[in-house]
Amino acid sequence: MSQKTACTTSTLRILGTHHAYQYQARRRGYERSLRDLIAIHSVDLIAEEATDDFQTFARAIVHELNLGWKPVELAGKEPVHVPDSNRSGIGTMVDYDFTSFREWVWLVRTARVMKGSALLICELAHTT
Repeated sequence: MSQKTACTTSTLRILGTHHAYQYQARRRGYERSLRDLIAIHSVDLIAEEATDDFQTFARAIVHELNLGWKPVELAGKEPVHVPDSNRSGIGTMVDYDFTSFREWVWLVRTARVMKGSALLICELAHTT
């Protein structure tokens, strides 16, 4: 006699945008796109490249729709423990090892709390 086990799959989608769209300048098209993505993909969690002290536009939608929200950016003293050859972020030098580590942390933090379908919102440069 065979036993069937339920297999559930979780799906993570990534939306690259400009940080100003996330929390500085209200854009109706951005808000409409978020709502469409939430509906189309049955999103139950939004993770963002943000810290807990940022009030993002997606976070407001999350509260309205009773969805989960997770800030996934390194915060507090966390960045100090990761080597970054341009810690000040000034100029054009980018430490891609540091960037890759940050992105890996975002995925792990999202995966730990997601249930069915999550949307990770980050700056567009992280999607290339």
